[in-house]
Amino acid sequence: MLIHQLRHHWVWLKWIVGIAILTWLFQQNRQALSEIDWRELNWSFFALGTLLTGAAFLVTFLRWYYLVSSQNLPFTIRDAVRLGFIGVLFNYVAPGAAGGDIVKALLIAKEHPERKAVAAATVFLDRLLGLIALFCVGAFASLAFLPLDDHPRLQLLLTVLWGGALGGVTGLFLLLHTSLPKSRLVAWMFQIKLIGPILEEIQRGILLYQTRKRILWGAVGLSLIGHLMFLTVFYCASLALDSGTAAPSYLGHLFLIPAAELVGVLIPTPAGIGALEGTVQGVFVMGAEIATTPVSKELAAAAGFSTALVFRMANMLTALIGGAFYLINRRDIEEVLEEDEQADSESA
Repeated sequence: MLIHQLRHHWVWLKWIVGIAILTWLFQQNRQALSEIDWRELNWSFFALGTLLTGAAFLVTFLRWYYLVSSQNLPFTIRDAVRLGFIGVLFNYVAPGAAGGDIVKALLIAKEHPERKAVAAATVFLDRLLGLIALFCVGAFASLAFLPLDDHPRLQLLLTVLWGGALGGVTGLFLLLHTSLPKSRLVAWMFQIKLIGPILEEIQRGILLYQTRKRILWGAVGLSLIGHLMFLTVFYCASLALDSGTAAPSYLGHLFLIPAAELVGVLIPTPAGIGALEGTVQGVFVMGAEIATTPVSKELAAAAGFSTALVFRMANMLTALIGGAFYLINRRDIEEVLEEDEQADSESA
């Protein structure tokens, strides 16, 4: 019962946690932030970053469209955009513990009840491909900064990026180009109660992807494009603030920011609020270690925190588009969320 109560109120708890982290970060950077004249924000770069944010989301929705349609499910680009923007909105305002991906999965499963397991699984495959592409972008950008023998933290970041990139690409290759999905281990998992039938349906989906390998690798390509656009938004944010040498170069952003985006995905605050800003601050400080022009840690930290805030503003403005789609689909959304809540209550 206690777990159910915590899950029901987590949407408010995670906002409190996120705001508490932001407040702490603001106090840390108060002196340096007081030197920034926000009235002189370069609105041209901010507008460019906001437009790029919207375009990057559209690229990710197109990626998801290909993943769903390749499963022979009736699905249009318009459906992908509609559910995609609803997901972006619910990253911030999801009731209960449901994040944007969960809401998307519930909605597409409701729209395709005949193959709801595969329909919902495409949402998480879409997120997985995005993470693999994020690792790849950071790993390749790191080549511009080698060697990093005198920087242990950057070496650790290098290991994580290359480990994630190589591990992810290897995993995709095994799923698409080998008989692993037909192995005895996978077949044994079908016997597990409750999840066995779901896993069997997902296996059918993977086998179908094996006949359409180009689509899945094409989705990886779209992921790379999308993340390059999102990382460029961070760079536009630093240009809008005129951070100068306190901010990394463009290649520095491509190398360092993926770690911040990864933390923002893993920490369960609304859209990574607080976690993203804190990690961007940290990687800017790490970037100062390899900067050609020496910069104090305090100045680099303030530049990172303020850059993340400007990025957040552009992201939230774009998320408002999801509000219109929510109003149009409000009845369906509330219905699937009530069903999910009821299922959780029965489980509890």
